[in-house]
Amino acid sequence: MPFFSLQRFRPRGLTIQPCVKNIGECDAMEVTDSDWSRLGVVGKSALVGIGPFVSIGLFSMGAALPKLASDVAGQPNADALVQLIGTVVAPLFAIGSPLAGWLIGRLGVRNVYIASVLMMTVGGVAPAFCDSLYAILAMRVLLAFGVAGGFTAGMSGIARLPDNQRPAILGLNSFVGGAICLPLFPLVGMLAEESWRNAFLVHAILLVMILPGLSLPGNSKDRALPTGHVASRVNRGILAGVPAKLAVATALMGLAIVSSSMYSPFLLSTLGVTGSAKVGQFLGLMSLCSLLGSGSYGWLHRRIGTFGLLILGISATAAGCLAMGMASALPTAVTGMCFLGMGLAVFSAAAYAAAIDWVGPAGNTPAALGVMTFCLYGSQLAFPLISGSLGAAQGPASVFLLISALAVLSLTLAIGLGKSPVLGTAQ
Repeated sequence: MPFFSLQRFRPRGLTIQPCVKNIGECDAMEVTDSDWSRLGVVGKSALVGIGPFVSIGLFSMGAALPKLASDVAGQPNADALVQLIGTVVAPLFAIGSPLAGWLIGRLGVRNVYIASVLMMTVGGVAPAFCDSLYAILAMRVLLAFGVAGGFTAGMSGIARLPDNQRPAILGLNSFVGGAICLPLFPLVGMLAEESWRNAFLVHAILLVMILPGLSLPGNSKDRALPTGHVASRVNRGILAGVPAKLAVATALMGLAIVSSSMYSPFLLSTLGVTGSAKVGQFLGLMSLCSLLGSGSYGWLHRRIGTFGLLILGISATAAGCLAMGMASALPTAVTGMCFLGMGLAVFSAAAYAAAIDWVGPAGNTPAALGVMTFCLYGSQLAFPLISGSLGAAQGPASVFLLISALAVLSLTLAIGLGKSPVLGTAQ
């Protein structure tokens, strides 16, 4: 077992062993659901596909918004409504994720997954046929909750996989979610040139995930996990068993995520990069580095484990933001962007893996994963306040210096997570 893995630890005084008796006769036991352990390639593709859920649902329509704004300029409150149409999905995705975790615990992974794909498809495509901005906004709300349900259901399914399969699927999930952005954003831009309505039709591609989703184990096969000593630890509190240090560290890193794609162009402009095409090239380079990080996740996990990846991802993010904040020349800033992209890709997968490891097989994993998503994306609501105040007064570089400092704080919390007495002693 890797030296840095969180799985090296267990709560003090607790021996985790297979149970050969009836449920209830064991204080705790580790359960592997046979239906999930035998999941085939088609079912696993449904779990990998949740990466594109986020890429398409949350970030794909940016290029279509200017065209929409120009076409509806005469409608009342058009500017404010168009801004809401563009920004409402991410915060509602964060808010809806804990609710999705609650529903998964009652309806099962497959039911929530399939219902969410339908919600995403309808909420994503329907604006192409709407004339009212309020109707479009309502469909975007439906899309947001669909993404929350689909992503949380997929992560809950990944949590049910055997330990030796989970890291590879987590890495592929992150890799595919990033890779699809390379053709997706130019495609949306091309369609939006013809009509903003055409751009929204891109969401129809999500419907193909219904078929692999049907191959996921049904609710009747998702056996209730035993309750006992472990469950009593991890199911308490509003965080559903996620350690407070991990939740706070994840929330702080959420600020780095939104800064990477949304705010780095402002930093590049201070270094002489002003053309949209050139900015896009540097963002594309950062995306490629992100793919490098997510693509190597499984390989790295076999060597340093979940805890090591958590530390590595935060450290690379802090170093990248520091380089960007101190950059006086373009090469330094671009190098920082590359480290930022790689660090965030590694951290995002490792943070969910850490929550899964901590909560354990007897915990409420769907609820815990919903909490993690809320922390990662909900904290991004604070970024406009930071960039609007600090960035306006001191410049974009100061924002990245602040995020670097927050990443160091996140690193301190993550290191403390590994030393927490709740984790116990090494096996």
